Amino acid sequence: MKRNDLDDRLSRISTMWTVLRQAHEGVRDNATNAQRLLIERYRGAVYRYLMAAVRDTELADELLQEFALSLIRREFRGTDSSRGRFRDYIKSVLFHLVGKHRKKYAKERQRQTSEPIADVAADPEMTEQFDDCWRDELLARTWTALQDVNRNYFVTLQTRAAYPDDSSTKLARRIGERLGKPVSAEAARQNLSRARDTFAELLVNEVAQSLKNPSTETLHDELSDLGLLEYCRPVLQRVGRG
Repeated sequence: MKRNDLDDRLSRISTMWTVLRQAHEGVRDNATNAQRLLIERYRGAVYRYLMAAVRDTELADELLQEFALSLIRREFRGTDSSRGRFRDYIKSVLFHLVGKHRKKYAKERQRQTSEPIADVAADPEMTEQFDDCWRDELLARTWTALQDVNRNYFVTLQTRAAYPDDSSTKLARRIGERLGKPVSAEAARQNLSRARDTFAELLVNEVAQSLKNPSTETLHDELSDLGLLEYCRPVLQRVGRG
């Protein structure tokens, strides 16, 4: 695959910015479907972050509902998409929600101690927590997509991830046990290579959907920022960016 081919493929991907615009500006049925897609797609990453931020299941559930309502009520419509990263949009919504929670429950303590209330958006640890949750959710969605696309690839790659030091023969035996059929060492090697390629392509699609105008360059930068370059090398190497 040449770089122009990848750029062309990326340009045809419907991004989450398009879905967000439909959620806010579309006719009723389309807007409702777009809102549902946004909530379902990012529910996992949002909940992971909220649990890490507040460490309370009930409160995380409450804030998750507030997040969903923020989309349905068309709040944050003025968010600047010029940077092109949907991750930044979701982050701004969540930081606003967590910031409100902190201010609400810190007022009494502030009156007693005169300590300032921390600015969530200015806290590097909160940003790192969010990016970790975002990355974990992207990987989880990619694993699910791989299982849907080809169960053999899913089992092969998952088994290799669980047993990275196994020989091809031992790996093939483990894979065969999970699939319920004999698998040769050669077949295991071939499927592993194909599984890695497929996983990389699926992950590229997941990440590209979160960019306003995805291209090879913006994709590479986002993968680098999230620590996901290693997973996508089979795709990027083919376009000279591995």
